[in-house]
Amino acid sequence: MLRQLIAIIAALLLLASCGGDLEGGLAAANRRDWSVAVSKLQEPAETGNADAQYYMGFMYDTGNGVRRDARIAAQWYEKSAAQGNVRAQYGIGTLYRKGDGVAQNNKVAADWFEKAANQDHPGAQYELGAMYADGRGVPVDDKLSLKWIKKSATAGDPAAQAVFANRYYKGDGMPKDLKQAHFWGEKSARQDNPQGQALLGALYRDGDGVAQDYKMALQWFERAAKQGEAKGQVGLANLYQKGLGVQADAAKATALYQAAAKQGDPGALTVLGNRYESGDGFTQDIELARSMYKQAAGKYYGPAFTSIGKLFAGGIGVTKDYVEAYKYWRLGENAGDDNAKKLRLSIEPKLNSDQISYANAAAANWTPAMEK
Repeated sequence: MLRQLIAIIAALLLLASCGGDLEGGLAAANRRDWSVAVSKLQEPAETGNADAQYYMGFMYDTGNGVRRDARIAAQWYEKSAAQGNVRAQYGIGTLYRKGDGVAQNNKVAADWFEKAANQDHPGAQYELGAMYADGRGVPVDDKLSLKWIKKSATAGDPAAQAVFANRYYKGDGMPKDLKQAHFWGEKSARQDNPQGQALLGALYRDGDGVAQDYKMALQWFERAAKQGEAKGQVGLANLYQKGLGVQADAAKATALYQAAAKQGDPGALTVLGNRYESGDGFTQDIELARSMYKQAAGKYYGPAFTSIGKLFAGGIGVTKDYVEAYKYWRLGENAGDDNAKKLRLSIEPKLNSDQISYANAAAANWTPAMEK
């Protein structure tokens, strides 16, 4: 009889430990005790509690307490999101944007991000702003993009702060303001955002919006580069190449440029292209240099257009063609490279009006696909 009683008590205790316990499950999730959280939140989630459903989605999304399964995560997120849970709306939007556990769908992602953004979720505001900037799932709308990015940045999202800083840095959609670029870039960088760190490094290197300080530039470029940020790698390579704030080290500079070029960074591709063209530290390879220039030009990078123009003007690896050179220098000028304008004007006397008109029209009709 006593043994039976003990067995019954043990069974009841086991049942209690495995059953639903919303309050205990949420407490466990808050302290990141995921194995307890999943055991206690399963039942409340199944009976429709939105917070429990969100955490079940989060745990399956991140692989905390359970084996990661984005498909199951999406199911839980969507149930919770439909009840208005803002974190779940952001979570399901992110899965639709990535096509992770669900079919990739930018429009559905944007719809969920908008719902969460209207509930003041900074991450969703940033994502929605980025989608309006690129026209993913929504029409391109720079005003709406800036509105949501600004809201997100003001709320403290580091990715949005980095974008906002870069907009001030470039004068993109707002007046150029280097002091504001520094203000927002520093906020982002101090939250360990690599894009913000790379921008802050550039500002200190060039003395833009802040007193020039190569040591500070080195510090921020290093932090960005350690996170694999290509612009950080290029900025750090530039300091090592020129010996600014650090002892010059050509080997380190080359390795950093190569790491950034593998990520498709147009600045790194152009620098390496220049070196392959001239045989500086590499066996001269004009075809490889041209290929690198074309990759960078496909991202509308001014100095890459300028370098291609020089190949045509000099007949280096291609048939000499001043019309093509003029076209590429016009593209480089349009993309912001002042050197391209000087070169274009220098060969203008060699061309007649029809050739100039043709080159200008070719530049106006240029698309990135032409460089593939």
